[in-house]
Amino acid sequence: MLHNQLVVPLIQQGQALCRQIDKAAAWCADSGVSEADLLDTRLASDMLPLSQQLNFVVAQIMQPLRRLTGHDLPDPADAEATLAAHKSRVEAALSACAAVAAEDIDAAASTPIALDLPNGMAFDLSGADYVRDWAMPQFYFHVMAAYSILRMRGVPVGKADYVPHMARHVRRQPS
Repeated sequence: MLHNQLVVPLIQQGQALCRQIDKAAAWCADSGVSEADLLDTRLASDMLPLSQQLNFVVAQIMQPLRRLTGHDLPDPADAEATLAAHKSRVEAALSACAAVAAEDIDAAASTPIALDLPNGMAFDLSGADYVRDWAMPQFYFHVMAAYSILRMRGVPVGKADYVPHMARHVRRQPS
């Protein structure tokens, strides 16, 4: 059960993000905007740039897997230079995610998780609460920040690029 709440959406949204990164690379090539310029774009001055949003997406895939399973999973090194390098990092994290056994995630539902933040705040949660209240919101925040930066800059991405996994559920197309 916990596996479906964590791993399935991480993989779905991570794959969608990889396709958005492909569109961004094509847009850069067509528009003459450098990848470095796009990767340095921020939504607001006090927010991190696209490059760091993408790095945080990878961290938000890997951290819950480590905390819930206790496995020493490899962490792809931060990428800064190119969209292709960022896509490669996301794909590596998704591969690690897909390789974790569902039983290992599900068994952690009631496992105590101690979450200590860099600002000194600390939380005690069950594995299920950690996934619902921390891991997934953090992951979606950084995925959405990356998507929003791409939209703001003019990369041709839309809602269908954010939730392409919904296509398999289509009952009827709008007329």
